[in-house]
Amino acid sequence: MQTISVGSQKIIIDEPYRLITQNITDQGLVNGWIRKGDMEVITDSPISLFKEQYFRPDPVRLLPHTDLDSLGVNYVLAQYVPPKQENGWSVATVTMNVNQLLSEQNSWKFGFSLPEIVEQNGSVEVKRIDLRLRRAPFSFQDLIKKIFP
Repeated sequence: MQTISVGSQKIIIDEPYRLITQNITDQGLVNGWIRKGDMEVITDSPISLFKEQYFRPDPVRLLPHTDLDSLGVNYVLAQYVPPKQENGWSVATVTMNVNQLLSEQNSWKFGFSLPEIVEQNGSVEVKRIDLRLRRAPFSFQDLIKKIFP
């Protein structure tokens, strides 16, 4: 079939329509080369056809092998609380202070990550995600101040 290059690694494609999983250990941006083309590439990292066009707008996905130093990540905001069991479901609650989150165009992004769940033959079913925003009560006097500053 063919051998492709990703960074310093060679990946042998010896059978069509077969999923091949490869952990790329090179740090930073890496070059890739598919000699014959006609490949479907599935990745947990962004891909760019040209180094100058590389753009990563989403939060960094944390995997067991993620090198935070090479990504320039100085801290991770996280607080783990074990889930409760409710009606056969594991239910987890996360509380965040939105004043500490980066806001872009009045929106926030968050990541829901299940590192290497496919490689571990696992699965997770998400029934729903509820988002509740809370703030201090808004009084009639607050309304008057907004209308007549």
